[in-house]
Amino acid sequence: MDEDQQKKRNSDEQVKFGTDGIRTTIGNDPLTTSSLIKLGAAIGKWVYETSTTKRVVLGHDTRYSNAFCKAALKTGLFQYPIILSDCGVIPTPILFHRTMKQDYDAGIMITASHNPAHDNGIKVFAKKIGKIGKNEESLILNHFNHNSNLPFYHQLGQEELLLDTLSWYTDLLTHQFKKDFLRNIRIAVDCAN
Repeated sequence: MDEDQQKKRNSDEQVKFGTDGIRTTIGNDPLTTSSLIKLGAAIGKWVYETSTTKRVVLGHDTRYSNAFCKAALKTGLFQYPIILSDCGVIPTPILFHRTMKQDYDAGIMITASHNPAHDNGIKVFAKKIGKIGKNEESLILNHFNHNSNLPFYHQLGQEELLLDTLSWYTDLLTHQFKKDFLRNIRIAVDCAN
């Protein structure tokens, strides 16, 4: 690929944070292989430069595209010496609480919430603030658009699986309510997508 083609390709790749992270249809930027790898590297660099523990927790919903999104994001994230804890399939509030209450500097949730199944998205949380704001988004976007650094091949990121997430969250919830607080109450659940 010549230099002009590379410049055009780079200008075609776009990341835009909306009101609740990044969402679009799989196959559209930034939910393509190259853009997800770049986004993972941008988030990895942001965590590496701004955090203390260099630890990230990641989770996802049950969309068919999650394995693809997660693999590409991890490829980018592991270009920096961070530790990634993979929770697997979990609801967004669990990932949020793990980010805020445990030893993680950031959390990444792969989900498009109520959007159609062919969409997906990325939500990013930070330890002290919860859902990232404009300042953090700008730092990540700057890394996405201008990061030409080679990976730390001598010190790549690492991964650990978290198998206790659902029991951890159940304990967290049960300690916040009195025993039998829902006795004789009917509950309706709308599971959407």
